[in-house]
Amino acid sequence: MRDEDRELVVRLRYGTALLNNGALVELAGEAAAEIERLRALVKDLADDVAAEVEGHYRDIKDHPAMRPKYERDMANVYRARRVLEGKA
Repeated sequence: MRDEDRELVVRLRYGTALLNNGALVELAGEAAAEIERLRALVKDLADDVAAEVEGHYRDIKDHPAMRPKYERDMANVYRARRVLEGKA
């Protein structure tokens, strides 16, 4: 976050910022764009972790002793995907 954005957030939080509608719309648009960039990043990271875990457990993930370890390693992937789907 840029310093001027950080300052604006602080001013908004404490009610000392006066913004016109145009500034609010611009700020909301920038926030929405940043959220979309972060969502894409989380999706890419979850996909990368899933590929690594799948590769590691490729031939053994269905073995009863390995399944809990596989699920443990995939837990963050599952959580990230639930958040991206709006289910968490």
